[in-house]
Formats: sequence, C-alpha cells, structure tokens
Amino acid sequence: MTGEISTLGEVIAIGGVREKLTACKNYRITNVILPYSNEKNFNKLPAEFKSGFTIYFVKSIEEVYRIAFTNEDLSDIKKVSFPEDANLDLNFIDMAPPQFDIMQ
Repeated sequence: MTGEISTLGEVIAIGGVREKLTACKNYRITNVILPYSNEKNFNKLPAEFKSGFTIYFVKSIEEVYRIAFTNEDLSDIKKVSFPEDANLDLNFIDMAPPQFDIMQ
C-alpha cells in the first residue's frame, strides 16, 4: 500500500501507478492495495503491467487494515486478479536501479 490517508480515514488517489507496479514486479510482490480512485489509471495500463497481480481497490483505512491484518471476509472490497501470462515478455519491466560498488 502506498499513498495518503485523510484525517477522516479516506484513502486518497496516488500518482505513479505504473511505476509502483513496476517496483512490485521487480520485488515479486503480487498482492497490491491501490486507492479506489486510481482504478481508471490502472485500467489504462497494458496487459504487461497487470499480469500476475491481485489488486485491491480501497476507499478507507478500515479496508486496508482488513486486507493487511485480518482473515475477515473481503467480498465487499473490489478485487481484480490477473494471472501470470507466460506469453508476455516482461524483460522491459525490470527497471531496478543499477548496483554500484563504491569501495574500489
């Protein structure tokens, strides 16, 4: 989960959905919580960025808490799953920063 929460516990839209999902791919994170208001941004992404993810779109901090810390029924929270597609070339997604050896 990344983003902002209002003083009333509302989850606020974020920027950089594509970049955040790229980082998740690089670190093999498959369950992602995004603000409900970012669903439009997510739907515009190509299939390469959606493959292998389960995305929860949340409106409140209570929903985030339930997903992250409980075993409660989550059927009232919008969830979309995209199975890993073996035919997609995901090599272009690896945008991890290069490692430098500064002790030379």
